[in-house]
Amino acid sequence: MPGKIIRHSERPLIRTLTTVVALMWLTVCGPGANATELVAVQPLTDRILMLHFDDGYVEHHRKGQPRSAEKVVTVPLDVDRAALPRSYRISSTGDVAFKQPLVPVRVGRKSKGTDFAWFADKFENGRVI
Repeated sequence: MPGKIIRHSERPLIRTLTTVVALMWLTVCGPGANATELVAVQPLTDRILMLHFDDGYVEHHRKGQPRSAEKVVTVPLDVDRAALPRSYRISSTGDVAFKQPLVPVRVGRKSKGTDFAWFADKFENGRVI
């Protein structure tokens, strides 16, 4: 039921989330899709689930190679689809309220870089060369 908030007085959602077995990343990363990788799902609060996606990595230069030899390997997240609640389903085998997959009420997004390439070999007079 899209848009429905389910409240549990006896069992807070935070406990329910420990039994989440299926959060299907439907339209953004369908089966066989070459896309960003879902690496973690964890509760932030009793009403917020965090999904951690990894869009790629950096192949860093080796000893003796110039810094400009670094390579960024990435398949970016489709942010338009990722922002749509209908792209997700949340279900659980341990909670009857989540037995049938539910669509989240809303989706928010925050980006944070975790690995950076160094494409400059040197600096001269405060400028990258």
